[in-house]
Amino acid sequence: MTERPSQQNQYRDSYADQAQRLARLGLSEDGIAQFFEIPAYTLYEWIGTKPGFAAAPEQGWVEFRLQPPRPPSRYKYPAYTYALQLAARIKNLEQVLRAKMAEMKAIGPQAMAAFNDALWEDAIAIQPLRRIPKRVGT
Repeated sequence: MTERPSQQNQYRDSYADQAQRLARLGLSEDGIAQFFEIPAYTLYEWIGTKPGFAAAPEQGWVEFRLQPPRPPSRYKYPAYTYALQLAARIKNLEQVLRAKMAEMKAIGPQAMAAFNDALWEDAIAIQPLRRIPKRVGT
């Protein structure tokens, strides 16, 4: 059931928890407003008038800043990333690659690494002059 436009800007208490989770993921005020499908000025109004809501995203942003940085997966599996970039140009190949990687992920990290290494050899065979780094880590 869709809400009428007048009901979309109505504040709900559950929005505070959701805003905190979104801020913990690193979304800005604009991103949070987009998630709630409200204009940014409505979000700022809620921050100014709802004390429980104002503290929630602030706490989420603090938690986001305290999280240790995670290395991007493209450094862990560079050949897989390259293959996805190449597959994006070929219909349905990207879906096949993602499905195969998900299957390898279910088996375990050794299977993921072996799949990446096999892709590396294939990628070098396709484009021998392209620099594709070897997988980092064990």
